[in-house]
Amino acid sequence: MKLTQRILLCLSAAALALSLAACASHPASSSDPSEPETLPDAYSLYTEAFTKTIEEKNLSLSMDLKLTAESAGTAMEMGMKMSVAQILSGNDPRLRVDTTLSLLGQDITQMMYYERGMLYYQSSADQKFRQAMDLSAAESQVTEEFWLFEIPQSAMRDATVTGTKEVGYAVTATLSAADIREGLTKMLSSVYGAEAGAQEDGEAAQEITFTDPRFQFTVDADGYLSSYSMTLEATGERDTVGEDGEPATAVTAMKLEAGVSNLLTGKLVHVVAPDDLDTYPEPARQLTEEEQKEILAALTNDDGSPVSNFNEVYAQLVEKYGQATMKAYF
Repeated sequence: MKLTQRILLCLSAAALALSLAACASHPASSSDPSEPETLPDAYSLYTEAFTKTIEEKNLSLSMDLKLTAESAGTAMEMGMKMSVAQILSGNDPRLRVDTTLSLLGQDITQMMYYERGMLYYQSSADQKFRQAMDLSAAESQVTEEFWLFEIPQSAMRDATVTGTKEVGYAVTATLSAADIREGLTKMLSSVYGAEAGAQEDGEAAQEITFTDPRFQFTVDADGYLSSYSMTLEATGERDTVGEDGEPATAVTAMKLEAGVSNLLTGKLVHVVAPDDLDTYPEPARQLTEEEQKEILAALTNDDGSPVSNFNEVYAQLVEKYGQATMKAYF
């Protein structure tokens, strides 16, 4: 689950960083009715659309993330795709998240599905289980580390708004990295699963330099966000020692491209349940050292051989501790 959370945290953080779409106002047009309508202020346009969208109980979207990093001539690329669908209105809330992580030529898939007080989880890493969980805890698997940080007016640069109220609007803008450094650091940290720029393995802390992120978002005719995307570039420098034993500087160049699309709300949202829910076993629980000793003593003789009524004793232990737990330990 930690890997799931990291992936989900990582995508959630990137997605929310995109939500920084607040920018300077566009000049008003002429009062001549033949002229195009006055374009709205980009900051107000985004904040109203974002608030309206996240308050929706029924929502689905697709997320894409691509991270590239290069250091000392060695390049690394990681890709993530995630689809989210939730229906939280009514008496039968449901939530599903499908994620694919691509790294070093390998794809790792993961699925989380929630309904009727039960969370179902499956991954290509041969993990499959179900776990009783209330709705707020299930939602926290995706949202517990959302990083929506404040953007001061001074950080919003070069906004361009196009479109009309009838068909929707598209906005592009630039953010001042210096004014939102804390939020960008948190976003980058989510990708690495550790504090970006922190000291590692006795080495000096890394100094991170960010470029001003460029981002875009669209708002549909009903006032909902329909897509947003962002490109973030950063450079990390760390004091180290070269192969010759002399002081050196290790430089890592990073580029993060993230986007959200296919944003749907209301009756357009569908949550599809896996067709094999009855095959998900209960998760193994963590046994204490004392419990393990007691189980081992019940199953074996003093010389370590199985007790004569092994199957009977094992069945009793399964009833007490659960099949998944017994299978995991014995």
